[in-house]
Amino acid sequence: MATLDEKYPNAYFDYLLSMLSKSKDIWIETDFRNLLDEFRDMEGEQLFMNLQNELKQIIANQDLETYALRAQEYHRKKINLTEIQVLSNMILE
Repeated sequence: MATLDEKYPNAYFDYLLSMLSKSKDIWIETDFRNLLDEFRDMEGEQLFMNLQNELKQIIANQDLETYALRAQEYHRKKINLTEIQVLSNMILE
């Protein structure tokens, strides 16, 4: 079975989650919106579109829950699947 790194070698979503880990421990929708604005400002619209495409693959492959677990371990922050889903929906808007 392929790892997340193998499936998504550009790691756009993982990069976004690492940006999230630099903020607070509890997130609300406004925090997610600010994060996405910051991502767009720093990385540009093309990379944001790449993030959207990667996220569509992640959802199609049912890897969102795995990313939630990875975020908890890798970033040592308490983020749950529901929060990941809210963030994902905002990315795909």
